[in-house]
This record gives sequence, structure tokens and C-alpha cells, in this order.
Amino acid sequence: MQIQLQPLTLAMVDTLATIDAEQAAITRAYANAIIIPNAQIRAIVEQEAQQLIGVVVEGTAIADGRWWLYDLIIVPQLRRQGYGHATIAALLTERAADYIIQHLNAAYPASNQVAQQFWTALGAQVILSDAAGAITVTLALPPHPTPNATITLQPITLANARACLGLSIAPHQQQFVASTAASLVQSRFEPHWETHGIYADETLVGFMMYGNDPVYGWGLLRLLIDAKFQGRGYGRAAIQHMLATIRAAGGSSVAVSYEDNNHVARRLYQSLGFVETDEQPFGEPFAVLQLNQ
Repeated sequence: MQIQLQPLTLAMVDTLATIDAEQAAITRAYANAIIIPNAQIRAIVEQEAQQLIGVVVEGTAIADGRWWLYDLIIVPQLRRQGYGHATIAALLTERAADYIIQHLNAAYPASNQVAQQFWTALGAQVILSDAAGAITVTLALPPHPTPNATITLQPITLANARACLGLSIAPHQQQFVASTAASLVQSRFEPHWETHGIYADETLVGFMMYGNDPVYGWGLLRLLIDAKFQGRGYGRAAIQHMLATIRAAGGSSVAVSYEDNNHVARRLYQSLGFVETDEQPFGEPFAVLQLNQ
């Protein structure tokens, strides 16, 4: 069973609104996504048939940095088919590169036996049962991936350019990063941007483009890991190689920008120490890592 977590479209909202039995739950989910800082609501979609399965609301609490599942709604006729468990698995996979988050937390009324069975089956542990009848559980994330190969950055040359152009990402990620072809063209006219292939041993697994911009200083402009090699720690290792190179060149800081709804990228950079600023020179979140601290 393969699912995708996708941004909600108007058509999806209209579809969910026709599920009368779920009106109250869906309304609560939308309310939570709006009023809880850092919470996001997404559609759960069966990948092959592109069938709408339900919605999920999750996010990282500002107060203590803990990751919470606020709502998980599966349409009634599709319950008990494993979609809830598949959704949790997809969320955990998303967080695989986040070295700060260690647990997924959730709370539910003690009277909700279905929720209790669901979290027990996942192996979650009860950490609080209060007088109001609410139970809080925590689910440990799997061990974070570490590369099982030697990661190196190698300049893009005529010898590996064709392989670089063959790198691909999942369809829902294409809105977040420019193609390698566009990046190579840009670097031709803006030579301060250096292009590198990311290699795991002898295998090309990704692409990186960084450099010393005349206006903004050192920055990471592109990072792409081929879809079939994602979730193995290669992107994080490549960034660490880049940071070592910039330090050696005397750089004092590195900047990166990303799409506002690219939560995977935001969490990765935050885990490496990048801090978002109020500045948005490219109309999107802009984060800086100070190398001299």
C-alpha cells in the first residue's frame, strides 16, 4: 500500500465536504490547522489510483519542539484497511532526515477505544493520563539513517553531465527544486555557482549547486537527491561536505532559501543549525548558518 501526502485542493475540500458523517471531524481538523502554530493539513491520497483517503494534521510545537499528530481522519468506507498505519509510516519517512525530532506525540480521549487500539498496535507508549480523561502517547521514530557508503562531491564535467541530467525526483517534489538542466545553464552564465554531483561510493545519487554570491555571500542554491536514493542521509552528508569546504575557504556564514511549504527541507536545514531570518530576498523563507559559532 502506497500513499502520498498532498496539499489540499479545492476539489478535495469539496469531496470531503460531502462526507456527512465526518463533517464535525473535518471542521475540527481545519480549525486545528489554522489556529495551531506550525500545524499543516494535508490530503491522504492512495498513490496508484489517486483516490482521496482522508486528511491529516500534524506539526511541531513552538513551545517545546515536540512533534504532534493533531488529527487523522480516514473516510468511513475505507477504515480498517491499513490507511491509518500507512499515513503514520509516511509521516515517519518524511522525518527521517530530521535529527532533532525523536518522537511523534498524540492525545485522545480515554473513551476512544479505536484510538487506543490504533496506537497500541503501532507500539506507542502512554506518557500521560490526566484527570480530564485525556491520554497522551508517544511513538519513537526509527533510528535516523546514516550513509552506508562514502559520500563525496565531484564537479560536474563532460564525463558525468549526462548522468546528472538523468537524476529525477518524485512528482510532488518538482515544485520545490529547479531541474539539473536549468541549474547547469544558470551556472554557465553565473560562474560563481559551483555544480557538483553527489556520489555514494561510485554511484551518482544527487546534485548540489553552491557558491559565493557577489551580493549575499556563500549560499546553497540547489540540492537534489534522486528519488530512489532518498531517505538514506545522503543530502545531509553532502551539506556537511559543503560546509567544510566553505569553512576552509574562510566563509563565515552560509544561506539557503526554500519554498514555504517544503517542510522536509526546512526541518533538514534547521537540524543542521540554519536559522530563518525576517529577510526574504527571493520571496521565500531565507535561513542562515553562522560558521564561526
